[in-house]
Amino acid sequence: MASGLELRFDRARDGNTADAHRLLHLPWDLGGSELQSTVKSALVKALFTDGEPIGSVEALRRIAVAAGLPEADVDRVLRSDEYLDAVREDEAQARRYGITGVPFFVIDGRYGLSGAQPADTLAQALEQAWHESQAGTPSGNAR
Repeated sequence: MASGLELRFDRARDGNTADAHRLLHLPWDLGGSELQSTVKSALVKALFTDGEPIGSVEALRRIAVAAGLPEADVDRVLRSDEYLDAVREDEAQARRYGITGVPFFVIDGRYGLSGAQPADTLAQALEQAWHESQAGTPSGNAR
């Protein structure tokens, strides 16, 4: 199954992604998961397809605003340490899960898959977690 994302590792640049992760917390305060998903997709494409330097404040600002975040809010976050505590907590949670690299998939807070996995493996893990979550509900109905 294709995701539609063209991975161009020959273009990808190393860099500190702390500010990008901080910006991913902003959409929750502005509109929730749909906006966050849009911003995340834009950042992933910028890094892995377009070779953008997402460690650069200028690049992050341009990408985030183009993805729908208000300019003033993006500037406020990038000029401060806003959401840094949330990013550090995300990192601590990753360590508790035993995550030492990316990609790493956490499913239902109970299962972890390390490394790039085939689509079938991910689908099987999602199915197993879903079935197990339904086992404790009356008549197997969704919660």
